[in-house]
Amino acid sequence: MKKKITLKILFYVTMFSVFVLFLTLNNAQIPFAGIKDIIIILVAAGILRSNFKNKMLLKNTEQEKIIETHNEAFAAALTHDLKTPVIAQIRSLELLLGGVFGELNKEQKEMLSGTLESCKYMHTMISDILSAYKYENGDVRLINMDFDFYALVKECCVELTSAAQSKGQKITLKSSSKAPFIYGDRAQLKRAVMNLISNSISHGYENSEITAVIEETKEGTAFVSINECPDIPGEILDKVFEKYATGAAKFNKVGTGPGLYLSQRIISAHLGSMTAKSENNHTTFGFIVPHKKRTDVFSHV
Repeated sequence: MKKKITLKILFYVTMFSVFVLFLTLNNAQIPFAGIKDIIIILVAAGILRSNFKNKMLLKNTEQEKIIETHNEAFAAALTHDLKTPVIAQIRSLELLLGGVFGELNKEQKEMLSGTLESCKYMHTMISDILSAYKYENGDVRLINMDFDFYALVKECCVELTSAAQSKGQKITLKSSSKAPFIYGDRAQLKRAVMNLISNSISHGYENSEITAVIEETKEGTAFVSINECPDIPGEILDKVFEKYATGAAKFNKVGTGPGLYLSQRIISAHLGSMTAKSENNHTTFGFIVPHKKRTDVFSHV
């Protein structure tokens, strides 16, 4: 690296020295016609060098994109192959806990219940990775319609009640309107809501409250999920919706997983925006989706 910098400095110093020499000779009226040709050659060499450098940078960028594409394709194939055995594990554990193969004692049930929850988490993470990959490759087609958003959020809260109860948490739903209708893909938006509430449960304190809030704003229908947890530093909060972002250092976990990134992709496809705030031991993640029916909402993303 030092050698490259030294050569670069030497090159430009040489060009400058020749230029100064040219001015000196001209002022002294000493004939030195060849100096013009030398300057032209050196300037041309500098331009060629710059063009070559730009081409190399472009080539490197293209190679990086190809490598990234291959890595993503590999990750998608790998996660797809992982889904089948994980589903089989979930079904087997559910049968065991259901007493199909005999009664279990308390310790056995607790151990199998913990294993089942881990398998379900793995299944959700695999599904999120595959979905994010599909969004990035434009393979998702949104089925847009007007629907009752309050009913959707209430449905999500009910489905996640058992997960919250396992940590002694309570989910509370609040809404400024009992019938907020929005235009979009119901299944995809449900996935975004489920991810946000699940994230609140996962990172919230035990025996705390999870609050899901729906509010009508000028920009559109807003949804947020609020939990009680350690404050997230600003530098992490700014990147939490990015691909492969992690909050491991703050949450003492492996990471936030791909759920928040997938939610961001879903909301962007609906022309909405994500929101995040963390202060006073309360963290809020949410989104805003435009009010009215939008003919320009993407059908393909």
